[in-house]
Formats: sequence, C-alpha cells, structure tokens
Amino acid sequence: MTVFHRTVARPLVLKCAALFLQRFDPSLQPGSLPGTEQAHLLRGLYRFQLYCNLFGKSPKPGGYYVVGRLSAADILALFFVSFSPWEVEEIDCIYTMIWNKYNVVLDVVRYNLAKKSDRQLLRQGIVLNGLTLFSEVLEIYDHKVLVNTMEQYLVKSGALERVLS
Repeated sequence: MTVFHRTVARPLVLKCAALFLQRFDPSLQPGSLPGTEQAHLLRGLYRFQLYCNLFGKSPKPGGYYVVGRLSAADILALFFVSFSPWEVEEIDCIYTMIWNKYNVVLDVVRYNLAKKSDRQLLRQGIVLNGLTLFSEVLEIYDHKVLVNTMEQYLVKSGALERVLS
C-alpha cells in the first residue's frame, strides 16, 4: 500500500490536476492547487482504484472479480451508495479523465494493434485495469514502447481477442 501511494497515487495527483486544468484554463499550474484540493483528488484516485480492484480485471488469466456476475444496479447498491454524491462525482471525474486519455493513446496505437479493433471496447478494458497501468502509460513517450505496453495488456486481458472475434 505504501509503495502504491508513493509510486502511483501521489505522483498521479499533479499529473491528473494538470490534465483537469488543461480542459478549463491551460495557464493554471497544478502546483497552484490548494492542499485541500490535492487531498480531494488523492481520495478520488483511491476510490477509483478501489472500484477497479473490486469490479475490474482479476489477476487470474481471463477473469474478472465480480463485474460479470453483477448488474449495474447491484454495483450501485454495493459500492456507490457508500459514498456521498460529491465523492461519486470525484470517482466519475477520475474515470472520465482516464477514459479520455486512453482514447488519445488508442488513436496513436490502434493501427499497430489491429485494423478492426473497436476502440470503445478496448478502452473499457484498459480503464478498469486501474491506476498502475495508467501511471505507466503516462510516462511512455516512445511509440514502440507504448504499442508494446498496450499490446501486452490487451493480450493478457483477452480484450483484443474479444474485440476481433
């Protein structure tokens, strides 16, 4: 947990703040966020990761934790009712930001992966992988490394096979 905090969650606070601020006012710097706002963002990141841990990809090959067995209403009743509306909004903001960033990444690598790939299905599987992969992808600037990383994930998760079948 400490390693995750130091290597993934804490560094993502300023990176996510920068991505959020770019949408509103590119002249604002993420370091100018008050400590309380940084704490809100950090809590949102942890809540999003908790959601991914519960309902996202399982470490077992080809498996999911419980997403395949629960309806959206069940997930709502089990997970989201535990939070205040503004906390649910924080989770949604994190999800949307990651969704949008992967949209750009998949635009960059899709021709290298599969000509028929459905970007939306690929993106859904990637987003639910959580913050560790997202943090890694944000640090990749070499196209070949990015393609290899995405390809590794898609093959490991089975997402590519589901899309192409």
